[in-house]
Parts: sequence; C-alpha cells; structure tokens
Amino acid sequence: MKYDAFISYRHAPMDIAVSEQIHKRLENIRVPRSIRKLSGKKKIERVFRDQEELTVSSSLSEEILTALDESEYLIVICSPRTPESEWVENEVSYFIRKHGRERILPVIIEGEPKDSFPKPLLFEERREIDVHGETYVYETIAEPFAADYRAPDERTRKQVIKRDILRLAAPILGCRYDDLKQRHREQRNRRIALGVTAFAVLAVVFGIYNYIQNQKIIENYRKQQKTQSLFLADTSLRLLESGDRTNAILVALEALPKDLENPERPVMPQAEYALSNALHAYAAGSEMVPDYSIEHQDVLTDNVQASGDGNTFCALDQRGVLNLFDVTKGTLISEISADTEAISTNRIYDYVFADERVVAFSAVDILCIDGADGSTIWSMRYDKADPTYKTSSYSREPNFAVSEDGSTLAYSFAYSDWIYVLDMNNGQVINRIRMDNIDVLLTDIVLSKDGSKIAVVNSDMTSDDILPLVRIFDSVSDQLISSIELNYSYNFFVEFAPDDRLICGSNDYSIWDDPSKQIKIELACFDWRDGSLLWLTEERVTSSVADFVISQVKLIISEEAGNHILLVVENRVFLFDLENGEKETEKITSTEIVGLAMNKDTGFYVSMTDMGQTNWGDLYTGRDYQDLDFKIDANIMSFVGASNHIIIVPDYSKSMMVFSYYLAPGFETVDELNSEYSYLLFSKSPDNRYLLFEKFNDDSTFVWIFDTLSEEVVCDTQVRYLIEGAIFEEDGVFLAMYDGTVEYVDFASDTTETIYQDEDAYFTCRTNEDQTHFVFDAASRVFLYSTEKREVVLDLKTEINEKVVAVSGDAKYLIMSGDEGLFAINTEDNSHVELEEHIELSSGYFVQIAFAQDQPYAAIPAADQYIHIVDLESGKTISLIVGMNNNIFSGYFIDADQTFVFHSDDYRIRAADVKSGELVYTGNELINKISRWEINSDRNLFLAVSTAETIIFSVKDGIYPVAVIPYFVGFDKDAKYVYIKDNFGFGRFPYRELKDLYQMAEDVLGGKNLSAENRIKYYIDS
Repeated sequence: MKYDAFISYRHAPMDIAVSEQIHKRLENIRVPRSIRKLSGKKKIERVFRDQEELTVSSSLSEEILTALDESEYLIVICSPRTPESEWVENEVSYFIRKHGRERILPVIIEGEPKDSFPKPLLFEERREIDVHGETYVYETIAEPFAADYRAPDERTRKQVIKRDILRLAAPILGCRYDDLKQRHREQRNRRIALGVTAFAVLAVVFGIYNYIQNQKIIENYRKQQKTQSLFLADTSLRLLESGDRTNAILVALEALPKDLENPERPVMPQAEYALSNALHAYAAGSEMVPDYSIEHQDVLTDNVQASGDGNTFCALDQRGVLNLFDVTKGTLISEISADTEAISTNRIYDYVFADERVVAFSAVDILCIDGADGSTIWSMRYDKADPTYKTSSYSREPNFAVSEDGSTLAYSFAYSDWIYVLDMNNGQVINRIRMDNIDVLLTDIVLSKDGSKIAVVNSDMTSDDILPLVRIFDSVSDQLISSIELNYSYNFFVEFAPDDRLICGSNDYSIWDDPSKQIKIELACFDWRDGSLLWLTEERVTSSVADFVISQVKLIISEEAGNHILLVVENRVFLFDLENGEKETEKITSTEIVGLAMNKDTGFYVSMTDMGQTNWGDLYTGRDYQDLDFKIDANIMSFVGASNHIIIVPDYSKSMMVFSYYLAPGFETVDELNSEYSYLLFSKSPDNRYLLFEKFNDDSTFVWIFDTLSEEVVCDTQVRYLIEGAIFEEDGVFLAMYDGTVEYVDFASDTTETIYQDEDAYFTCRTNEDQTHFVFDAASRVFLYSTEKREVVLDLKTEINEKVVAVSGDAKYLIMSGDEGLFAINTEDNSHVELEEHIELSSGYFVQIAFAQDQPYAAIPAADQYIHIVDLESGKTISLIVGMNNNIFSGYFIDADQTFVFHSDDYRIRAADVKSGELVYTGNELINKISRWEINSDRNLFLAVSTAETIIFSVKDGIYPVAVIPYFVGFDKDAKYVYIKDNFGFGRFPYRELKDLYQMAEDVLGGKNLSAENRIKYYIDS
C-alpha cells in the first residue's frame, strides 16, 4: 500500500482543522520498539489528505480513486455537515467496495452519529440463516465510531485529539490500543527523565523557541482565516445562484477585512470576486439578475400578485396577513389584517388588485386598500349587505369579481342564493341578484369590462353527470340574458372578451385516474347575447401528478399583436388565437410551471418551473431565448412578473427573491448609437485609447472609431469592403481591406487615403499583436506589409496548399500549414524552421495559436488533444499540456511567459506551467468562445474577453478571477473606466476597486446586517 490511511472529510472550516490535526499527529507518532516488532512498521509514514497531497489538475477524481486504492485504512471525519457531501459518500462507498468496512475508522467531531455519519456508514448488510436453512439479508446499525473527538470548543477538541490519537493509530499499526498506550506511557516516563536533565539547555533556547512558535501561531491563524475566507466566498456565490443577493453580499463582506488600511485578515481575490458578482458591479440593465431578497416574519402562501403598473406587489402569509411591498426598493409599505373583533380567528383569505387598489376578503368583511400607501379607502361587513349573514352558515371564502375598469365589484358565497353588486368607489351595495331554481353550487363570478354584465357559473366538480351552467345577467336590471352549458364537468375559466364574446374553459377531470392520464381540455367561444357557439378547440394533456394543475389562464388583449388566450397547464404553455381558437404556439418545459410573465405587445415571456428553471422566449413567433435561461437552486412555489421585475417565492419559505433588469450605479452613456445600424467591436489600439467598431446594415459598412481620451467619435467613414485588419497610430489608423488594399484614415482631416493596392484580387489578412504588420495570404503567395515603412517587407511564393495559420506578436515568425504539417518561417531572414515533431493543427473552427510576449514560444493546439509549447528558434517542443481542443481553443502567455492560460472545449479557463506542462489553475467559471485576451499591467489585471461577458483576473500573486463584466469592449487609456456596448447602447462604468465595492455594498444594503441565525449557519460565529 502506498498510504497508511486516507482522510475523508467535508471542506468546511471545523472539519478541515480537525483533519489537519489528525494528519499531523498520526505522522508524528513515535512507534515503540516492541510495537515495531509486532507490526513491522517503524512509523505511520504517509497519510493521504486531498488538500495536502493533490496538485490542481483536470483528473482530480482519478487521483483520489488511485489514492483510495492504495490506502490501507479510511479515516472519515463525521459532523452534521458530512451527510451533505456527495464527495465523502462516494469515497466511503468506493473504499467499502475495494477494501471492506472493517478498515474504515469513523471519527465523530460534532453532533450525533445518526446525523453525522455518511449514509454508507449508518447501516450495514448482514446475512443470517434461519431455522429452515434460508438465507436472508437485513440491515443493522453499523459498529460504533473509532474515536470520539467531540468537545465544547476548539481548544478542548485539540486536547482530546492529542490525548486519544492512539485510538486511531492502533489499528493502523496492527496492535491493540491498550498495548500501544502502555508502551507510550513507558516512553513518556523515559522522556520526562531526560527532560529534567535537559531543562537547563532548554531554558537557554526557550526565547528562540518562543519566537518561532509565535510565528507559527500567526502563520496558522492566517491560514485558518484564508480557509474561512475561501469557504465564505464559495458560500456567497452559491447564495447568489439561489437568488439570495442580500445574504450573498453580506457573506462576501465577512470574507474580507473590515478595514482595508489596517486589514485584520488577508484580502483574498476569491472573496473580492464573490462580492463583485453579488453587487452586480457592472450590470448594464440588459439581463435579469437577483436584485434583493425579503426575509418575512412568517411563512408565505403562493398567493403573490403584482399591481397593474408593476410598482407594488402583495404577498399573503399563513397568518392571513396581507403584506404590501414596493417593487423597486423591496420595502414593506403596509401590513393589512382582517377585523378580529367579531371573530378572533378572522384572517384574510384572498385578494385582488383592481386598478390602483387592493380588494381583500376575510370571513367578516371586504377591505378596499390604496395600493400605493396601504391606507384603507373603505370597508364593508358582509352582514351589512345581508343582515342574515352568519359565518357558520356560509363558506368563509366568497367568490368575487372586479370589473376591468375598476368601477364594480360582485361577490357571493357558495351556498348563498344572492349575488351582491358593489360600487368600487365607496363600497355601497348597488344591486342584489337572486339565483333561483339552481341546486348546484355557485363556483365562479365574472364581470364584463364596464361591470354592466355578470356571468355566474354553477357546477358540481364532484359529479360527472352535472355539467357546468354559465348564466349571463344584466348587473343593473337582474335580467337573465342567456344560458350556456359546458361540455365537461370541471370549469376552470370564464371571461368576457371583446366584441360580445365569452370565453369558457372546461376539462374532463373524470378520467384523471385513467392509465393514460390524458386529460381533455376544451376552450369555447360564445356570443353571450344569445349563447350561440362561435368556435371550439380541444387539447389533450398528460397529467404528471394526481392533482391536475392549470396554473394560469388569461386573455391577452393587444392592439399591436392581436388578441390571444394564454393557457398554462402542468408543464405546457399554449397560446390560442382569440378570433378562431386556433393554437398558435405550444411550449413544453421539464417540470410543472408555477408562473409566467409576458409582454402582451411583443410576445416576450419568461416562465419558471417548480424546480427553479426559467424559460425565456417569444410566444408570438415560438422562438426560444435559451441564452437568457437561468436556474435557481430551490423548489419554487410562486412566480409573478411586475414590470421589469420578477418575484419568486420558494416552497414553505419566509423569504422572497426579486430579480430585475438591474443597472449598476455609475453608468454613463457616452454615445447614442444609430439604431439603424449594428455595431461590432473589431479592434482597439494597444494603449486602449481608440475603440474601432464595424458599423453596418444590409446596405453599407462604416468604420466607427471612438476616442476614450477626448470622448469623441473621431471616425465615421464608409468603406467599400469588409475590414480584414487594423493598426493604429497616434492620429490615424491603417485598414487592411478584403481586396488586399491598405488604406489610411487620418483623424484630424477625416480623410481616407489608399496607400497600397496589390495586384491579386482576394486575400485573408492577419495583424500581429504589436500592431506593426499586416500578413496577407493569397492562394499561392504570402506577403508582409509594414505600416511603419509603408511597404511590403517580405513577399513569399507558397505552394497552393500552404497557408498562414498564425503570426507572432512581433511578426518575426509565421506559422504555416502544409502537407507535412506545421512549420515556421523566420520573417527576418526568410528561413524555414522545421519543428522537432510532426504536429497537425486541431481542426476546430475556433482554434487559435498563441505566442509568448518575450520568448520565441508558440502554444499550438494539436489534433492529438495536447497543447504543444514549441520554441520557434530551435523547433523543439518544450512541454505538452492536456488541452481538450477539438472545437474551440485560445490562450495567452502571462507571468513573464512562465505561465500559459487557455480556454478550450469545456468552456473553462485553465493555467499551466510552461516548462513542465502541469496545471496550476482550473477555473469554475464557464465562458463562451473567447475572442481575445488582454493584459492591464497598471492594475495587474488579465482579461478573458468573449462577446457576452469578460472575466477579469488578478495576476498579482497567481491567477484568480476578481470580476465579471458583461458586454465589455475595453478600458480607457488610463484604465479608470470600463466601456461596454450591448444591444441598447454604448457607455461606461468606473472601474471598481475593492474600496469602491465596499461603498457600493453599503449603499445597496442600507444598513442590513447578517442575522445571528445566518452567522451560525455559515460558520462565522460558533
């Protein structure tokens, strides 16, 4: 065996600290001579602990499996956090399969075994033979733990570990604990005797020893602080992923010093990254992100609604209290409670937004609330409208309706014969309509837009023989206008529509327990004036749960897009044409949809499933916008749209999460772009002063250049051909065109001059990173154009199948491909450099060769799946790096060409040591194809730039991400500002240093602090 023991533990601060102590003490145990003879071991030489033994690499799981194979014993650190770790569970299960349970040594450090042991250690299978000779298998509680290191505090725990470490060492050394303890006691006595003799000597060196120990204490304390900071940074990122932005900010701040000038803990880049992400430091308002979370005092119901203007929303909690919130700020405007004088247990059961008001219904009365400030406009007790009303005689939850124009309210109770019509302005009863000769339960009431007509639905959802009856009355004269009988027993929707129509929905719930689980759903359109059928459409939907769920039905009335019916059933979204009932769109999600928000004029929508997955798209065209989809790590109960916000309520939760198109403070629009054109960043000057965009539409292409120093557009010139390359001077730019032309644009005079025109007709062109040369490549010719000399400085004849695949940063080397693979050309003396080994370039479309800045190195992504680091002077391969570069690959040399950073097929960014090829960093962040890399030496920053977002790394001590910037196009010349361009405009943010993030956090939090409960939950306080 390679290892005497393998320590498996959850990477939380306490578990890490205990594993370190056990590791250290096991390897430092002195084995008495008599025990050595029995076990053959002089000491416990090697203990595997992944944080200590593993280098960072892409094959981490393989190394752990190998270590488990080669370990004699498995020590499992058990705490209440351990069952949450799939990694620990997998390690234990694998070890059992390889070596059996008898070589596992559980160590409990906190909690009880049933709450702290991973599943494979809680129970074990046993086989017994009964009196009939039959073998049966049963589970029994596993054997007790090997060591108990539980203690009230860290100091005591260290003492317990020190005292009882021999309990773990004994089985590893192959001896009895009592024997080992006795021999150690004898050894200790001998050491005491020697210690007395050496006391004088120790006194002399005590001062030196004390100093060293003090330094070790400081070092260990800093190490623990770093470990805690990494843990809190990771926790912050996970909180943000779950939508809890507020706590994500608070936890990230706990991972950073309180005072940057006199830091009490190290500044970890990972914590800065977590804080920047949680603050959305560079959010441009074009994507939906977590804005804030609300911690409520009681568990919320799924009854969450937003006002029509989207400025406020209400949430009903399980106390029956209605809570009115400001959408933008998340502040509580008012708590609305029912009258408890008549009934001590009275509560609000339901409510509805009506115009700018909220109408709430309790067991005793109706409350009309101002939706802006929560004040009561009027209230009316049920017994005022009907003196015979008694809560014991009627259902406490009335059926009700409010007209769309907000003028009229109608309500009734399930077992009442009366419908009451109220004036919404004052709550006065303006009419009572008697329901005669109907023995079936009243289940719904609907008012027309102006409140002049009322539709009353009677149905018995428990009977398949009684069909729903819809009757339309004049709400003023009580006159019965028409009666309509629906086809299926369960009515789920009735609504007045334009042009004297009534839309009704029903479904055949009688077959819910049929093996096919096919539920028939019918939508029908009637002329309410005479009850005649205008159209009918039917759909079949498979029920996924016992309780068939129709979560949303709504008429979408739009002058721009026409009128439609939106129907959300289980995991399906349907859109029907209201004019003829034809289905226009159907969308299917993975699980049940809990809510959907839609723009009625554009068709743009977002839905959310009960598993936290959003789905974005256009219901009018059927197009999906999967790049906007995101997932929240929670089970969701309710989802509501409110203007530019969405409100999300997890299952059985006291909290709500609000997402918005958040625009970070400090954004400045620097230019109003012409909406008739698209703008695409093509190039920039090496000093970041100039940003060059291709401005184009179907008819024309322009070169559009912005000067970040003067903050002016210095060029807006139409060009004849597509641009192939750009090289900047202080007052102008050279443009290489598709036809082989080189043109010069002078900013001062706003003139364009053709300075070179080649005889060939078609070229591809590359520009070196230093921006000194254009490399043109035709069918059988390559030439190098120097913008400094304004002439061709190298002209090569090539074979028809040879082409340029890359040019070095200083233009000294061209890498060419041909029949024999890759080769290099030294442009200074026109010599060929044969590579030491045959290298075929990877065939992926987005594959780029990278060059070092100072050394003659090239990083070549090859077809053999390795990155070949090649010295172009000698042609020799320096190292090989595992690349995963089938389809995409780009990279960059940093750290004085000692480290190579690259991005490949799995969308992760990695870094490797150039000389050895070993990985030194593997990022967790996923980013799409990287278009370019940048170094900002003034701030020690390194940038990985893609179209949608840019990851900014600190390269001061290693490589660590510190921020993500969406739609980044460049810094300004002094790196004070960050420029972005999205579909909505071109602007800039100030670059946010850590002190700026602190101020931003203070502004966003508004005095909020991490609760005492959460401080314990996230292991900040014990």
